[in-house]
This record gives sequence, C-alpha cells and structure tokens, in this order.
Amino acid sequence: MSTLPETVAGGKADLGICSASVLREWTMGRRLVVLAAIFQRSPVAILVARRADISNVSELRGRHADGHAGQR
Repeated sequence: MSTLPETVAGGKADLGICSASVLREWTMGRRLVVLAAIFQRSPVAILVARRADISNVSELRGRHADGHAGQR
C-alpha cells in the first residue's frame, strides 16, 4: 500500500489532503508542491505533484483528490 505522497507523486491522484507530516517527504526530495496549509483544528496541507504545474488553489477545480488528514 502506497502512502498519500507516493500516490500523488506517482500520478494516481491529482491532489492530496494530508497532515503537515508530508513536509518530511518534501524535504527528502519527493516531487511535490504544497499548495496550502489549512488550520482549523489541526494542521492539514494540500499537495500536488510538481509535474502538475499547479501554483494556486483555484487551479484544483475538476481535479481528483485522495486522502484526508490523519489518513495514511
């Protein structure tokens, strides 16, 4: 079973919504772009594969999302 960052980086999902722990993946060189940090109750991040060429949240319209905070 792959992790959410692997799923997004591998192209199986256009974007992922996950916890801030994804920053470890990014600092280790995983080709991801963290688009937003969402703080309501806990830190959550929206990420996309770098090759998706997405630079802001409005470009996510119509994309497939995978995961949620605390999953994977």
